[in-house]
Amino acid sequence: MTAITKLGHSSIALEKDERILVIDPGNLSPHDRVRDAEAVIVTHAHPDHIVVDALDGSAAEVWGPQEVADVLVRDGIATTRIHVVAPGDTFSPAGFSVTAFGGQHAAVFPGMKVLQNNAYLVDEELFHPGDSFTTAPDPALVKVLFTPIAAPWLKLAETMDFIHAHPDADIVPIHDAILSDAGIGITDGVLRSRFEERAYRRIRKDETLWT
Repeated sequence: MTAITKLGHSSIALEKDERILVIDPGNLSPHDRVRDAEAVIVTHAHPDHIVVDALDGSAAEVWGPQEVADVLVRDGIATTRIHVVAPGDTFSPAGFSVTAFGGQHAAVFPGMKVLQNNAYLVDEELFHPGDSFTTAPDPALVKVLFTPIAAPWLKLAETMDFIHAHPDADIVPIHDAILSDAGIGITDGVLRSRFEERAYRRIRKDETLWT
């Protein structure tokens, strides 16, 4: 059984057999759980997904694209703690089975640099796309879909298409720190009304969902 705790924005803590894996500890989420984590996986190098301060007081090893490794090394993290992963790679941080997919951040506007971005499939059933709408390789197997709902790079119609592409998954909204409480309420309401037959599970900060 896996415990899923939303830490804030796009950051998620997964715990299984007393081992903790944290995804995307950036500057819009608290970092307390990183101190206890055995491993961290990072989708891409934007600061709302990874900041070096998140690793203060932590011995966690870190997996992510080359651009993430470059940022962490530049900011003083030892190379022995950093593992570069690219789409197609499978690895085992903190006892979880993780495969990387995708490869690119969603475009924000023409001419803006497009970062490397890994989407991660965890234990064949939990899917975190980072800043992308990469589809899981076998969408029908995904049980929990971490779903971006607000960003300069997305339209809500694209979020809906992403949800439709994973027909049996519970929907856990992420990437929402730029919304006010009222904005979260409006966006959640739209998505719940559109997918009323699906489980839409807003995990409040420090709340835990068990799968």
